[in-house]
Amino acid sequence: MKTTAFIAMSLDGFIARYDGDVEWLSIVEKIGEDYGYGAFWENIDGLIIGNNTYKKIMTFPEYPYGDKKLVILKSGISPQQALTEFKQDSHLYIDGGMTIRSFIADRLLDELIISIIPILLGHGISLFGEIESNLTLIESKNFDSGLVQLHYKLNKNRE
Repeated sequence: MKTTAFIAMSLDGFIARYDGDVEWLSIVEKIGEDYGYGAFWENIDGLIIGNNTYKKIMTFPEYPYGDKKLVILKSGISPQQALTEFKQDSHLYIDGGMTIRSFIADRLLDELIISIIPILLGHGISLFGEIESNLTLIESKNFDSGLVQLHYKLNKNRE
């Protein structure tokens, strides 16, 4: 089983404003450019997302996840329990700030793809909070829009 988070954040580490607003992501929108998300999506078997992320997704005009299996990580469900809902050879997309932090803390996240948006928000919902982990850079890309994408492998050993 492989778990990967694919997420965008501001340069100062926020994934949304306190009210959940993510309109600032649009500053890097460019026709025909999805920053690798389409290729990533094609290789995903299912998703584990946080409840707050699910609620935000349900406000979108269209449901973005198609028929891929989705498990919502709600209070009382651990990341390990959520993983048991999928086959062992699955590649899972992990999404939502608290969910990603939980997977990192439990050493269950394999890879992290972060798209850094060239904006400083100054406040909002932090992607990492006070989580600590060692990472190894797999790849970095920069785009004309100013977006920088970093792809990391997480070190699951406690040091």
